[in-house]
Amino acid sequence: MLTSYFIHCLENSTVMNPLQPCCKGVDLKDFCGSVDDKGARIYSLCEKPEFSLFWDTVHPSQNGWYEVYMMLQASLGQLIQEKNF
Repeated sequence: MLTSYFIHCLENSTVMNPLQPCCKGVDLKDFCGSVDDKGARIYSLCEKPEFSLFWDTVHPSQNGWYEVYMMLQASLGQLIQEKNF
């Protein structure tokens, strides 16, 4: 079910390339957060993270989770009422 919300966000995104991660390694062998032997950063960050749906190749960004939350908001309220939290 959660996957379908992400797919909907991707299909209806105003982001130029919604699958482009904000943080990525400089080379294919590197990843977000990689450093070399001297501690120098070997990854890059996007200029405007608020427009990305994914932080890295796996994790949704804050904006990505917000978009999913906005779609789930009404049903979350119903779920909480049903479970009597």
